[in-house]
Amino acid sequence: MQNEFEFPTSNPTTELDATDAAETSAAFDCGDFLAELMIRSLVNNSVNHLPHGLYIFRVKDDEWCYEIKQALWNLYHVSSTGGSRRRMVDAGLQYVQIFQLLSNDDRRDALHLVKKVQEALAVARIVAVIASNLTLLPTVLEKASDKIFHLPEPNRKFLKALIGKIAPAGRRVDFSGITIEAVTPAVVRLAYRRGTSVTAFIRRLQVLTAPAPRRETGKVIPLDRLHGVDEAKRWAADLKNDLDLYRQGQLPWHQISRGLLLAGEPGTGKTTLAASIAAFCGLNFVATSYADWQKTNSGHLGDVLRAMTAKFTEVRALAPAILFIDELDTVGSRSGSGKRDDWWRSIINALLELLDGTTGNEGVIFIGATNHPSSIDPALLRSGRIEEHIMLHQPDTAALTKIYRDQLEAELDRAVDLKLIARMSNGMTGADVVKTCTSARRRARNSKRLVSFEDLLSAISGGDERPSEDSQYRAAIHESGHAIVTLAFPAALQLSHVTVVGRGNSAGGTAMQQRTGTVTTEAAIDAYLVALLAGRAAEKLLLGEISAGSGGPEASDLGRATALAAKAELSFCMRDGELIWYPTTSAEDLARLFALRPDLAKKVSERLDHAYLHAKGIISRQVHLVRRLATQLVASKVMTYHEIVMLIENQSDKETLRITDTDAIGS
Repeated sequence: MQNEFEFPTSNPTTELDATDAAETSAAFDCGDFLAELMIRSLVNNSVNHLPHGLYIFRVKDDEWCYEIKQALWNLYHVSSTGGSRRRMVDAGLQYVQIFQLLSNDDRRDALHLVKKVQEALAVARIVAVIASNLTLLPTVLEKASDKIFHLPEPNRKFLKALIGKIAPAGRRVDFSGITIEAVTPAVVRLAYRRGTSVTAFIRRLQVLTAPAPRRETGKVIPLDRLHGVDEAKRWAADLKNDLDLYRQGQLPWHQISRGLLLAGEPGTGKTTLAASIAAFCGLNFVATSYADWQKTNSGHLGDVLRAMTAKFTEVRALAPAILFIDELDTVGSRSGSGKRDDWWRSIINALLELLDGTTGNEGVIFIGATNHPSSIDPALLRSGRIEEHIMLHQPDTAALTKIYRDQLEAELDRAVDLKLIARMSNGMTGADVVKTCTSARRRARNSKRLVSFEDLLSAISGGDERPSEDSQYRAAIHESGHAIVTLAFPAALQLSHVTVVGRGNSAGGTAMQQRTGTVTTEAAIDAYLVALLAGRAAEKLLLGEISAGSGGPEASDLGRATALAAKAELSFCMRDGELIWYPTTSAEDLARLFALRPDLAKKVSERLDHAYLHAKGIISRQVHLVRRLATQLVASKVMTYHEIVMLIENQSDKETLRITDTDAIGS
């Protein structure tokens, strides 16, 4: 693998004699010639007079290992035929033994090397070990070496000597346009033709060493303009620092974190973030996915594996680079027992082999993305592969404000309060904000003016039609019911914010969840069920009737509550005396199961009825507080947890502060 990273050399090159470096031959080999020059530049005239001992030759990368081995054979007059005919000590020359250790060799071979070196040194032989990565060598060999030669990379002096060999009477050579660090044995051999002119040789070198195009996906957003991804930014900063040390030869590749999994809901910017990290670290970027591999040719297993391998080959050729594997969970897991289990096992095994460092991945960073990290085969995520994991969450109000500001910049009317807009956008992803800004711009553009507050509000709510006062107040009562009941269970639940800014078919929303770090007990599940049904209870008690907003689609309050209650009965088995596990099912499967198991439907219904009665009990004791919160919510549109708590604390009726004492489950 060609590597663009440079390694420092501690020994200066010396003047070179091209006629001594290689013998004139009809089958002239440019690669061997340069390799001999590289060796002579360090060991000078003592090349044929090294005392017996252990010598390590550190080369730029694996592509030079074979050439250095050939050059050592030539310089020590050792026959390469069969690899065993060498002159013995009694013939006047010391016996030389050469070992070539590639970066894709198995570690056990490197350990076995120690024994071979001991045997060679015991009979006074010269032992040469060639490696592109000293970290692969057993430490004892590095310590025991008589000298470590850090062979230089090809430079202008070497190329000048090579050109002098090709055309001894050649004129002054212009090296402009040749990327010297990209010169490899394969490159000079492909550029050479027997009897070629210097001009033609130089022209071919210019073409062959031209930098590969940077692979990116669309417009890359600078990392500092991505917000709400602080953990990923810290990881990228650490990676950049490590890569700088690696380029300077101060940090071995195996000490760099080479794999990252970005997990999060759709729209959290995983692809955008990966491309930004690549640009920030100065790395090429190659994106791929299982879908890309599967659609190649006929889509048979062999085609998929070849397409997968081709992407890894591509990114290695572009190293230093990032290979971004989107939707990593679609590759599946080997723990399944379906009809296509052999298919997925073959895919995952091949991917594991490609990810392993033993396949020559030096200079390549792997970033995977997923919406479902639990569906990924654990072997893909172990140390040494995609080992670092970062969960991307929806941006908070501060991050949303910055995203809006970056998106709109000079297009925004100065009177717009972006903090208020961000608060109304709580629960949105970065992609949602981009879509909102696009819609707001269109509305403003049609009116030939800057983007206004009304433009953004219309984009957030999904249209220009404003809800009536009655419907907005009903939405506020509904969401206030959720909020007040959530606050009644501080040990089990946590509240983030409440809004009555409609989005799509929803007239508002309450961001609540099980408290982070708590154990999922039956009491915790029941508390969540009570909070889910509290909006329905608030509508019934304060407005006299229930709207369709409490039920409807799978994501509705009733839909979510039913799914959770069923999970408590099926997967969690939260009922004494009936120990049996059922897999988590989809909404369609659950409906069929209820039809087949009326006893199960009855248990779920009883659990929901109990939660609903509990919610009505809390709301009935906090009617005044629910109304007060709903009135404020209509005015503010959005209220955070802290604002709701402040509203409660400012009430003159201090009895409303005791909801957590009187209404908690079990009291």
